[in-house]
Amino acid sequence: MKSDKAEKALIKFIFSSIESYKILLNDINEENHAYAKKISNALNHVIRQYDKVQYISKELWKSTPWKNKIELFNKRWEDRKKIKGHYEHTTPVKIIKENLIKINDLKEAETYLKKHAIICWITNKENEKLNRLGYKSKRPNGWKKAYEKCKIKTLSKKEVEHLEKKDTNGYI
Repeated sequence: MKSDKAEKALIKFIFSSIESYKILLNDINEENHAYAKKISNALNHVIRQYDKVQYISKELWKSTPWKNKIELFNKRWEDRKKIKGHYEHTTPVKIIKENLIKINDLKEAETYLKKHAIICWITNKENEKLNRLGYKSKRPNGWKKAYEKCKIKTLSKKEVEHLEKKDTNGYI
């Protein structure tokens, strides 16, 4: 996020979109199921706009030929082909949406988004493994347990900075 003010504006927009979604769902009847699906998909897209890369997989870190790997934390979904990796929502958007719908307070929604709308760059093979083991749209015990079962090790920005510093000093 560029600034705290812009981040708060985006959170407010997402929250008001959720509130509108709740109202619209009450107004749509069975005959308009297709419209309800379109509205739900639009809301998914809105929620995806709030995302922060907070982790990268150790495997992706090792396989990335870039000199300055810390830059991965500034890359977005659109960069996935350059990175040859997968832009992974640690908590699936479907789950984020289901939980945001239950929240009626902007501050609580902000706290929830900051805690759960996290991105981790992983390899495409790691993503395939998550999907194969049933973690595409659900993470029953949280994303860390799912990653653990899939043997995906992650690095935070601070850890990558430390590893890069060690690398430039000739320790790796």
